Amino acid sequence: MNSDQPTGNGDSPRASLVRSPWFWGVVAGLIFVPAIRPLTRHIPDAPPVLAELPDFELRLSGGSSAASAELRGRVYVLGFHGELCEPGCGPVLTALRALSERFQEFDRGITVVAVRLAAAGEVGATAAVDFSGSWLMGAASVEGLAPVAREALTPHLGAEPTGAAGIVAVAAQARLFIVDAQGKLRGHYGIDELGLDEVYHRAQHVLRDHRGDGIVPR
Repeated sequence: MNSDQPTGNGDSPRASLVRSPWFWGVVAGLIFVPAIRPLTRHIPDAPPVLAELPDFELRLSGGSSAASAELRGRVYVLGFHGELCEPGCGPVLTALRALSERFQEFDRGITVVAVRLAAAGEVGATAAVDFSGSWLMGAASVEGLAPVAREALTPHLGAEPTGAAGIVAVAAQARLFIVDAQGKLRGHYGIDELGLDEVYHRAQHVLRDHRGDGIVPR
């Protein structure tokens, strides 16, 4: 049977389809929805500034040291580990390494800074590995980090101990901190799968804004 034969009302099936408002609604949807998709894509804002980190110093391998001011111009993720804050901070170093490998694999331009806590006079040297600027490992005294805990981290974590013990209490909560290219704290995040995903993406949002503002080269 010829499908183009007239139907009972005198129209072919094809003509009836073309006259159907449902047909044109589907066609319009297929064209319109892909066309507006770029306009409806939501790119989350970068996390807001919470505080400015006081300067601190890291002891690196070979006995050399580096001041936190040398990290200005980089967006980095900061985390603390070591015997002084265990067992709470035990998994932090593993989480930092995994995050660094992820940033490196996809060339995200984010540095991960792993800080081992040590008592005064026991800082010593610690291994430092640099994967094209994506990984930095050093040691710092709890006394030297006391201002960092007191002025920037403790107010947002509610860690009770003060003085040198403040940074130990902060580290025991096993949080990772985003620091922007101007040395400002941009939030703290957990080290579970969800937390690592969040810090991975939010650090990139901070870097994106810096590049847009000309703070960091594209």
